[in-house]
Amino acid sequence: MHRIKYANLVINAGVIEKTKVHEQYKLKSLNQFCLFTVVLAFVWDVFFIAAQWYPAALFDIFVQFSFGLVIVLNYKKHYTIAKVVLILSTNLSVLGITFILGYHSGFYLYLFTAPFFVFWLFDLKKEKLSIIISTFTYFICYITTLFFKNNVDPIVLITTDYFQFTIYDLNIIFALLFSIFLFHNYTTYFLILRNQLILEQEKLKGEIILRRKDQRKLKRIYDRVKIANVNLEQFGFIVSHNIRAPFANIKGFLNLYEPNTTDQNENNEVVECIQKSVINLDEVLNDLAFLLTLKNDLQEEKEELLLSTLIDSVKQSLAFELNKLDITLLEVYEPSFQINTVSSIFHSIIFNLVQNAIKYRNQTIQTKITLSATENRKESIITLSDNGIGIDLDKHHAKLFGLYQRFHSHIEGKGVGLYMIKKQVHLLGGDIKVDSTPNVGTCFIITLPK
Repeated sequence: MHRIKYANLVINAGVIEKTKVHEQYKLKSLNQFCLFTVVLAFVWDVFFIAAQWYPAALFDIFVQFSFGLVIVLNYKKHYTIAKVVLILSTNLSVLGITFILGYHSGFYLYLFTAPFFVFWLFDLKKEKLSIIISTFTYFICYITTLFFKNNVDPIVLITTDYFQFTIYDLNIIFALLFSIFLFHNYTTYFLILRNQLILEQEKLKGEIILRRKDQRKLKRIYDRVKIANVNLEQFGFIVSHNIRAPFANIKGFLNLYEPNTTDQNENNEVVECIQKSVINLDEVLNDLAFLLTLKNDLQEEKEELLLSTLIDSVKQSLAFELNKLDITLLEVYEPSFQINTVSSIFHSIIFNLVQNAIKYRNQTIQTKITLSATENRKESIITLSDNGIGIDLDKHHAKLFGLYQRFHSHIEGKGVGLYMIKKQVHLLGGDIKVDSTPNVGTCFIITLPK
């Protein structure tokens, strides 16, 4: 257990937990390679000492020291120096094995270790100079092994009647162990890198989704600010026109009032005009107070409601007018049709639209009001049409939902109804459009999110 603990300490030398997972694994793999080489060198020590090749044994100790130094340098976080030492140690080990055991033996090891360092050891973006130096070093070592061949007879380690096991065979086994070790590290490293890239892609997708949500939030905020600016303009219109006019009238009539005159009839007329101006001003202030009560946020939760139930409530509220004027309210939708809305707000919208259809009816024909409903995947569409006197959209389209905008002077009204209807539809997150032709009728189209 203690040996495993110490081995883990060596393998994790210099590993920083805050770095990326694949970078941690690369450093651990380098430490594993060095530790594997140090342990393997003990086998050669035993063989060299048994064969009384003491210079070779000293060289092998030097190899152990060099690879052990790489681990120490990694522990001290001198990563670049550790890589340089690893390059030199590997090449010197290859040359040493080549000259001690023979050309073929050393070259096998060289072939299996070279790719490990060429394609993996250095950062391709940050350490180009080190890559050039290491590649040049390998090239020189390769040329050296070609020109200074040491083709000695292989040392026989085991011999039987059936086979011979030479030092070359042992070195080939070690080379195969190296190749298995390196192949495992390669595959594990790129698997970790792939998984990390997948996680980063998922994280990026999540960030994109969040940004889109933020953009939608910003758009909703922008729309609310836009509506608030329109409302502010409308209230500015009220202050500058509808409130200023009564005040100006009152001021003017007060200048006409003569407290010392003997003709009280004229003063009575002035007082009567002042009273009318005060009543007009009071109505404007009441309208302003009512409009200020229309909040920009829902005070009640939306719920799925049967449209037929909501329409029945509106019909009940307007039963007297519908019956007295013999008005037909035709409903065209499925009995099970539901909408996602706030009951009180939706009631107010439909109530005012039907009431407007009654008020602006064509008195020469029977009034018919048709309410239909359809839906798609995203929204519910409610349509209310009539055969009334209609509106000239070519003339009044821009002012249609404005405050205190009236389009039929012969019918009493304040010009607040359509403004309030549109604001309530927007409050539900929907939109309203109008199609109208004079003396033919008007059609209101309301879309509400599902």
